[in-house]
Amino acid sequence: MRTSLLWLFPGLLLGLVLLWLHGSYERMRVLQNQVSQLQRELDTFTPPQATSRPPVKPEALPQVYAWLVRQAEQQNLRLVRMEPQDAMARLVLEGGFASVFQFLKSMERPPYALWVERYSLIPTVQSAQELQLEILVGVEVQR
Repeated sequence: MRTSLLWLFPGLLLGLVLLWLHGSYERMRVLQNQVSQLQRELDTFTPPQATSRPPVKPEALPQVYAWLVRQAEQQNLRLVRMEPQDAMARLVLEGGFASVFQFLKSMERPPYALWVERYSLIPTVQSAQELQLEILVGVEVQR
């Protein structure tokens, strides 16, 4: 009786492998569809700042930096450090979460051709309720 059932083992093993392959194929097909959809969205995406504001004249850069500082002050953020560098500005600000959030919201529709290159948030040493925002802002300068 044992030998008569042994012929079922390779068939059962093959069936399990085919079942696993079919599941893997389905997951791959779903992922390919998601990648295709994301690629279509990426192809049609244009950053709002790129088309909405003209480049800043080099002599107007101090006004841009002053606007950034005013935005921080209006949101009750403390300016810890500001480092203007040609067409970039690195700011370090401290304040509550709501203030940081409102400051970042103000960066969505600036009066100048700006973009946020990168930013990081970390809790301050003084209080877990406050955050330190380090943000690198790019400015499109007229050449």
